[in-house]
Amino acid sequence: MATATQTRKTPAKPKPKATTAARKPVQKAAAKPASKPAERGVRDLVVDSAYATIGLTDSAVAVLKTLPLKAAELREEAPVIVKTAPKQATERVQAVAAQGKAVAAEFRTQADQRLGTLAARGREVVGKVQNSAATKRALDQSRIARSQVKAAATSVRKAVGAGVQAADVAADKVGATA
Repeated sequence: MATATQTRKTPAKPKPKATTAARKPVQKAAAKPASKPAERGVRDLVVDSAYATIGLTDSAVAVLKTLPLKAAELREEAPVIVKTAPKQATERVQAVAAQGKAVAAEFRTQADQRLGTLAARGREVVGKVQNSAATKRALDQSRIARSQVKAAATSVRKAVGAGVQAADVAADKVGATA
């Protein structure tokens, strides 16, 4: 029979699983060199924004894959966090107030650098998709289909032309006999 003075044993901490968060860093050599904000044209900005969207999505997926492990760690650390939160909150508020102006000044530069990084990551993802065997097969099949459609259109056009000529000849014969 268990008594009230016995302590409850907590299960051993699970070993961290290998996640995809430990990916290789994006190779900047393969990416287009980042230009300064003033030098970036509208077209480049739009293209980089599209690649950045793809890169950001890839980054978000990598982060989401690590959430179960982080949630387990937070469950174990929750009692300590609750006890120390008020003191840490006060310290953090003071630190944020002191650094607020510096952060605002650096925001544009960091945003441009982040856009470049995400665009490079997006270019890498697009490059992998473009060079994949499945994509190449799909492109080949679409080329073949396009060729077949062109051939069919040519055949139909010739058949219609021959039909028009036959109708003209028939009309001429009917007109000549009448």
